[in-house]
Amino acid sequence: MYFSVHITGLYNGKQFEDRDVKLVLGEGSEADVVLGVELGLKKFKSGEKSKLKIKSEYAYGEKGHNEYNIPPGADLEYEVTLKTFEKVNTIFSRACIVRLKLMEYIIALIILSVIVFIFGHSTQAVLGGGVYILKIIKTSGLLENIFLFVASSKRFI
Repeated sequence: MYFSVHITGLYNGKQFEDRDVKLVLGEGSEADVVLGVELGLKKFKSGEKSKLKIKSEYAYGEKGHNEYNIPPGADLEYEVTLKTFEKVNTIFSRACIVRLKLMEYIIALIILSVIVFIFGHSTQAVLGGGVYILKIIKTSGLLENIFLFVASSKRFI
């Protein structure tokens, strides 16, 4: 989901940030939005304004934020207004699935080429290795996670 929000950050009652932000759910850190705000947005309705109290571990944690003068371990308060949000287009989602399958086979072919290079041209090694690698790729979920990360990136869309 894509969000357009206005956030005002407060630490000990003092404002340290006041800005409009556009972000993709799961990529809040790229827009320097703390995890607590991003998680809170999942429950918002369009136009909703709320105050969120964010614990340190969902804010800047043990590092703090030098630019905002926020010390390590600081709890924060945010006033958040959800301006708009959009869901991912279903046609785009179908295209992602097709690309995911294509990427599975390309990766399997690359790994298979490495097996052939290392073990020679043994048909049994090639077929056995290829089937085994394809099973690992499909059952691990690794490729899906990588692809979903890339697909949700605003640079990809």
